[in-house]
Parts: sequence; C-alpha cells; structure tokens
Amino acid sequence: MSAKVPDPVDKHVGSRLRMRRRMLRMTQRKLGYKLGLTFQQVHKYETGQNGLSAGRLQELSQLLQVPVPTSMALCRMPTTVASHRSHNMSWIFSLRRRIRIS
Repeated sequence: MSAKVPDPVDKHVGSRLRMRRRMLRMTQRKLGYKLGLTFQQVHKYETGQNGLSAGRLQELSQLLQVPVPTSMALCRMPTTVASHRSHNMSWIFSLRRRIRIS
C-alpha cells in the first residue's frame, strides 16, 4: 500500500494556515482547542495531509482574523498548481469574486 500524496492545493492552503498561526504566535494545541480539535489534526491541515472543508476554512479564517480568500490564497498559488488546476477550478475564481462573506 502506497502512502497518500498530499494534494498541492491542500499543501499550499496548509502552509498559509501555518504562516498565519505563527504570525499570531499561536500554538497548534491552542488553535486546535479553539476549533475543538487535537493538535494532530491541526498539523494534518497544515501539512496538507487532510484537506479543509469550506465550513472549517471559514471558521479558521475568523479565528486567524483573515478573510477566506486570503486564507485560501488561490490567487497566489504556485504556478505549477495553478496551471494544473486552472481548468477545473476556474469557476472558483469567478465565484469568489461574486461572494461576500459577512
């Protein structure tokens, strides 16, 4: 059985999550506690081993004090990821511009 390779988008979003958490000087344990999760689950999100649902992403963005598009950082994805996913995800870019999260 081969190990699951993290999705490039999940890895990118996870790295942005880790960067923002560290900027706020917050531990994985503290963030996990605020989300009702273990620090291991936060670690899995940050490494891209587990992807984030839209609801969890919104919850994280509120805790980390950033808007959802910033936490997703889709407009700043590495070019290899962006070109690989551009056809399948182009609707997200147009939809993201039309939705305002209050």
